[in-house]
Amino acid sequence: MAAAAPRVIVNDRALFRRVSGVGRYLSEVLAHWPSDAAKPRGLVLPAGLGALGPHRAALPRVEKLRTLNTVSLQDGLLSRGYGRAGGRRRSGGRGLLSRAARSGLASRVRRAVGTAALYWEPDHIPHGPARRTVTTIHDLSVLDHPQYHPEDRVEFWGARFHERLGWSDAFVCPSDATADRLRRELRSRGLERRVESIPLGPRWGSAPADWTGEACRRALGLTRPYVACIGTIEPRKNHRVLLDALELTRGTGVRLVLAGGFGWGGDAFFDELLNHPAAERVRWAGHIDDPHLAALLKGSIGHAYPSWYEGFGLPALEAMALGVPSLVSTAASLREVAGVGMPTLPPDDPAVWAASLDRLATDPAWRGELSRSGEERAAAFSWKACSEQHAALVGDLLQQRPDAPG
Repeated sequence: MAAAAPRVIVNDRALFRRVSGVGRYLSEVLAHWPSDAAKPRGLVLPAGLGALGPHRAALPRVEKLRTLNTVSLQDGLLSRGYGRAGGRRRSGGRGLLSRAARSGLASRVRRAVGTAALYWEPDHIPHGPARRTVTTIHDLSVLDHPQYHPEDRVEFWGARFHERLGWSDAFVCPSDATADRLRRELRSRGLERRVESIPLGPRWGSAPADWTGEACRRALGLTRPYVACIGTIEPRKNHRVLLDALELTRGTGVRLVLAGGFGWGGDAFFDELLNHPAAERVRWAGHIDDPHLAALLKGSIGHAYPSWYEGFGLPALEAMALGVPSLVSTAASLREVAGVGMPTLPPDDPAVWAASLDRLATDPAWRGELSRSGEERAAAFSWKACSEQHAALVGDLLQQRPDAPG
């Protein structure tokens, strides 16, 4: 009689909130998990996660897209409430879990990890000690840049992160920059742990041939040349430098379309935007679905990503995969993603960003060069490879003799 497969569990709570970076990461890794490897089982959904599938959508034909619901500041559609539904949001939604499910999660984790051969925590901080634990650290910005996070998050990390750092036998990071930073943190605590750098993948490959920029702009009702910026509205994303850059552009009339949810600190950004000289050239699309996001990128003359700090920089990679010219900041992980073929710009210099925006608007040969370089670079990343490396790490840990829980 064949031996039972070792029980591997994963904290799948991120799949039951509005899709976030952690949720997308987890769903894609699980969807591409090798069939011959021990498949992680969810804590919230113990029956397994294969049926959920990835949070991706096949690219439909442009003609079938609905018009993008953009918001014009100058038309007064964006009130002081920041949205048609009104009311300011200071944090993300509470998700799809009931209050009882949320309150019982910690005790459920503690019970489950005691029977598991391995526990995988995909969101920074394990909920309980286990015989073997692997934890994904997406970035350490809460430690290095607490000013970019709400106080309750900083307090939670201060109370829990270092206390539980020793619970993990191995860590996964999405970039070498994040992995190196984590190794320094571990050494400072006298801990020696395995740290693997496993890059993420884009949700789309090359767009269909009929997805021309002109066709996408027409389908979305965006007729003027624009630069897209994908990311949650929060201080770390550094949208302010793009506003100042727009003001400095030299008569090209390029617009900026922001797509992303309303995050912590969004109030201050919109207060600033409403009074900014470049406000009439900015549109905010909010959180939009995958096909519209792909069309928004393809219709743009480029994607700008000026973040102060990133653990990886997935929106930049996804733009590159679609052949969209990408401008990124000099943040270490973004330099990794961009490689040698894409421009990296200082996040604190609006004049440099303005010059690049002007060039995107006036130099089609340069746009073509960036498009080709980006596609070639993005081809080196895939969710399949990412998932296979996760499965290999889990397999290695399962073969080791477990130490006592931390």
